[in-house]
Parts: sequence; structure tokens; C-alpha cells
Amino acid sequence: MPLHLHRSHRLESLAAALAEVTRAPLRSVLQPEIVVVQSLGMRRWLSLDLAERLGVTMNAQFPFPSGFAQQVFRAAFPGEAEDVSFSREVLPWRVLALLPTILEADDADDLRRYLDGEAAPLKAYQLAQRIAATFDRYLAYRPELLLQWQTTRRPKEWQPQLWQALASGAHREAHAPALLHRLQQSGNSALHSMPERISIFGISSLPPLYLHLIEIVARSINVHLFLLEPTDQYWGDTSSLKEQDRQLRGRDTTPEDEHFDTGNPLLSSLGRAGREFTRLVQDLQPAGSAEYFATAPPTRDSLLHHVQADIFALHQPTPADRQQVAADDGSIRVHCCHGPMREVEVLHDQLLDLFEQNPDLSPRDILVAMPDIEAYAPFIGAVFGSPEDPRLAIPFTVADRTARAESSVADAFLRLLDLHGSRFTAPTVLELLECPALRARFAFHESDLDVVREWVTECAIRWGIDETHRAALGLPAVRDNTWRAGLDRLLLGYALPGDERTLFAGLLPFREIEGTLASTLGQFVAFAEGLFTKVPALAAPRTLPQWAHAFRDLLQTFFDDSDEFADEMRRLREILAGLEVITTSAEFTDAVSFEVIRAHLGTALSDTDSGVGFLGGAVTFCALKPMRAIPFKVICLLGMNDTAFPRRDPGLAFDRMLREPRRGDRSQRDDDRYVFLEAILSAREVLYLSYSGRSARD
Repeated sequence: MPLHLHRSHRLESLAAALAEVTRAPLRSVLQPEIVVVQSLGMRRWLSLDLAERLGVTMNAQFPFPSGFAQQVFRAAFPGEAEDVSFSREVLPWRVLALLPTILEADDADDLRRYLDGEAAPLKAYQLAQRIAATFDRYLAYRPELLLQWQTTRRPKEWQPQLWQALASGAHREAHAPALLHRLQQSGNSALHSMPERISIFGISSLPPLYLHLIEIVARSINVHLFLLEPTDQYWGDTSSLKEQDRQLRGRDTTPEDEHFDTGNPLLSSLGRAGREFTRLVQDLQPAGSAEYFATAPPTRDSLLHHVQADIFALHQPTPADRQQVAADDGSIRVHCCHGPMREVEVLHDQLLDLFEQNPDLSPRDILVAMPDIEAYAPFIGAVFGSPEDPRLAIPFTVADRTARAESSVADAFLRLLDLHGSRFTAPTVLELLECPALRARFAFHESDLDVVREWVTECAIRWGIDETHRAALGLPAVRDNTWRAGLDRLLLGYALPGDERTLFAGLLPFREIEGTLASTLGQFVAFAEGLFTKVPALAAPRTLPQWAHAFRDLLQTFFDDSDEFADEMRRLREILAGLEVITTSAEFTDAVSFEVIRAHLGTALSDTDSGVGFLGGAVTFCALKPMRAIPFKVICLLGMNDTAFPRRDPGLAFDRMLREPRRGDRSQRDDDRYVFLEAILSAREVLYLSYSGRSARD
């Protein structure tokens, strides 16, 4: 069964080829059509495109490469239980449990110095996360190094010691190279339960380990690899001027003695990640290659298309190639703005102008991407969500928000935890009441918030639970302006007639509280007392199951669990249930501090795997991520500041991959550069660039 390679410079042509491949039915109607993609956006775009081309798309799976690898292993070894001890959720805790042991190694001086301090528990957890992430990269890019460490007798360095301890505590099948070896030895019968066709679509980078897996699978299953290429020529040997300079540096030869292929300078400068992946794919020696470059040859009818055509032809422009750009050519637009808010305002005005110029343009044809979606999300809502003239409203959706940003319950829960060790300032506590689930739990109406804010202001509540809490923070034990003092005044105002002149036991009762306000006061006092009791109790270290129990108690105490908030509560409960799974899988039974568990929850709620808001029939705002070369008529890139994009990857001193880089290794900076190249090639009519280059003050 051969490996089939499909190449094109346009994703639409590849999607049409995939539709033709999948048009032939599988032998069994119960077998799913497997199409491997590497982003949620690509999954959604491709499923919609196939449904439009074929009339209907059903029983199709779109796994990520890691999920596809697990699916292959399960099919090859159905009797073996899946081992999660090397998963990204479990591995950091296994490393954390082994940290005290590896700190005794001869070369662990840097680790010991780093952990020497008052915040050692939190720093140890953060260090374990970085080590686990590094080992996860080793599994994908340096499996032979791990095999070498596993067979080393009594290693003295801490990394081999740690890997031996990790590998000995897990099933040997968890080691990917060993699984590949078993899959290779088992023959064609190993994957009899898999569909007879696998498609891999639009992926521009894969670890060599996954490419090896594809090569082995292709021996028994038809594998179609749909590769998006910026040019129809071989560009694997092109190099930028900086790369050429690095190669010549230190040699005795002159540049005239060396031959370098620069090609198009934009492609050679930005395309390193895709160029190295092209070389690795060529090493697979596919049996056949179908090319679809002629279906939509590049044109030169606009400045954007001229740039795309130069990239396609590997043309290196010279001063003689300069041409006069038409006065009405707005295909490439660059805006220098006074801050992020102004960037979004200018974008809104420019989109209105585009809609007026092109009646066929619809909001669904526009993609707006930015390196930091969370930094721009408030401005997007302010500008696009409430325009000055409702007739100028542009429908929009925001994708790639974190789980915390998408869920008011998750955000309020983390804010609740952040009160631990804080001053309990009045604005911070009152912010919690803005969560609808919390208000529903204490029977607050939205109109009650203004009343509560007025009470807090007039009772002069500023910060601190009481004088004891202030003393614990190392400050004078003064009761004035604390929550206890203010609540006592409010309760006295309900119990006694208040004339705002007569003291009772040294306290001035608040003015009379009666009628429905009495119920509001009771709920507010119940909310405050719950905070003052539950939050300080989080100080004691606990095991992970004990933390899960304590956090479930917080959820039950402060948040309503009705159907309206069921989905948001379910996400939090899944994370808390994961703490118990970690205890079992990682065999981690130590007690951890509140700071460590708070950092873990923050990491767990920072993922963006929901896929909500992408391609929702409106202008799509999303993060600028790799593997998202989806064609749009208009592609806008905001926040393209020199300090924000491409991002810098500082790396770690102990990372072996940085010491000995290889072809195919991924770096954040190269990935970002290739993302920018993909954006240039994916824009069909307009490429819009915006950055903050002016000060809003001067």
C-alpha cells in the first residue's frame, strides 16, 4: 500500500482533491473516514468544505497527529491498556515527585541554586513543568537519546537518572520507539481494524517520529498526504542571507567558492519551518505525487497577487522589477496606530470601507488574527460589540479564548482562590458578585449590586476581614474600615432604628434597612461569611484528592448548579476529577501547598481547545497560530509589533535539543515566521497589517 503525495499552493485545490479521494466509499459503511489535521480551525473549515463539495459529510473523524498515533497503537495492540503516565497532565507531577532525588546528581548545581528560596514549592512545580515539557519534546524529536539513557548503567547526570526513573515506573509500551518497533515487526495484519484509507491534510510540520509512523502505516494502509506548498518548484535547498552568512562564518572559503540558492527572499527568510518539513517528506519516498498547481495559477493583477506570484516562481526581485502600484490598489494595507484600542477602531472603519467598495464581500470572508487574543478581546467587544450607530454593526465571533475567558464561573472561581493571602479589598470582593452563577447561588438580582456597592461605600469598608487578619499580614491590628466593622454596622441598622448619631456598643448603626433590603442584606452577609471562613482555610497543604474535595466544597458553596450553568460547572469538575487521576497515574501522594495547586488550576484553565467561535458565519477574530493556512478573501493581522511577533523562545540551559539542533526541530520563532508566510499566501484579495507604533500620550 503506497504513500500518495498531493501538492498544491492553494488549500482549495487540496480540498477538492481530498473530496475526490473520499468520494470512493470504504469497504464498510461503519468505518469512519479519518482525516488527520493539526488545528481546530482547519478541522472546522475542512468539514464545511467537504460537506459543500460532497453534499454531506458524515462518519468522518478529524484527529490531531497525537490522537491519530494513539489510535494506531490501540488498533495494533488492542489488548493493552492505554498508559497515560507520559501525558502532559501527569508527567509534570511524576517529575515533581522525583525532583528531590535528582537534585543529588553531580551536575544538578543549577537546579539546586534555582530552588533555593522561600518560594521553593511553587518554583519546584514550575521547574517540573519545564522539565516535563522538555522530555515530551525528547519523545518526539530525540527518541534515540532516551533509548540511550535507558540502557546507561548508573548515569551520573541528572537527566539520564530522571529518565530511567520515569521509564521504570511506566509500561514499556509507553515508549514510542519501542511501540514503533513492535508495529514494524507485527506485519500488515496489525492494523486490520483500521480503515483502508487515511488522509493527512494541510500539516506543515511534524516530528520525525510521526513521519516514521506514517511511513510504517503506509505499508498496510493507503495514506494520502495533502501538502500545502508555496511553490511548484523544489525549495528545500533555499536559504536566507542570514543562514548563508552563518554557514560561511568561520570557513576559509569566500562566498564565491560556495553556491547558495536564495530564491525568493521572502520565502527563504520566513519559510524555514516548512522548508525543513519538505525535506523530511521527500525522505519518505512517496510512491506517487499528484500536483494541482495549474488549477489556479497565480496572477499579477494586484500588489498582493504580485507578491504571491514572486513567491510561487521563486523570483528574486531586482530594482529593475519595480512597478508602479495603482492608486486604488488596497490589496496590502499597513496601519501604524496609537495603541491596541485604536488598532481595533481603525480596523472597524476599514472593514466598513471594504464592504462599501465590494458588495460581494460578507463578514464570513474576513479573518482577523493577532498574537495575543486575550489582550485584544476587551477592545474587540468594546468596538465591534457596541458601535455608535447600530446600522454600522459588523457581526463577529472571537475564537481561541482560554477556558477561563470563555467561562464566567471559571474566572470567578480563580478570582475566589486569588483572595487567599490577599487584603480582601472591597473592589476585589465585589467583583465576584458580577458572576451570574454566584449571584444565582445567593439569590442576588443584578439590581441588588448597586445597593450592595452603596452599602460598602457608605460603611467605609476598604480592606481586611478584621483586625486579626490585618495583623496576620504584618500590619497594625485596626478594626476600622474592615469587613467585620462594616457588616456589624449593617446588621445593627437592621436590628435598631438608626439616626446616624447614636452609638450602640461603640458602633454607629447604619440607617434603617427594612423590606426587601433585609433579604438582600442576609444574602450578602451569608456570601461574606462564606468567604471569610472558606478562603483562609485553604492555607494548609493537602494531597491532590483532598484539594479536589476542598474545591468541590467551594463550588457547592458559592456557585449555582442549575441547568443554565451546567456546562461551565462540568468543565471545572472534570479538572478536579483529573487531580484524583493524577494521584493514581503519577503515584503522587505528597501534600502540596495552595500556591502549587493554584498554579496547576491556572494552567488547566488556560487551554484553548474548545474551538468555539471559529468560522461562525461572521468576522472571525482568533489567535495567530501555526497550522492555520485557511483561505479568506480578507486576512487582517493586528498587534504585529516587533516585540510581540515573532515571539522569542529563550530556551532552557539543560535542553539537549538546543545544544545539538537537527533538521526538523521546531522553534517558536520559526513557527511564527511561517505563520506570517501562510497568512500572506492565504489572503485572496486583501492583506491588512496593523501595529502599535505611536504613543497614545504624546
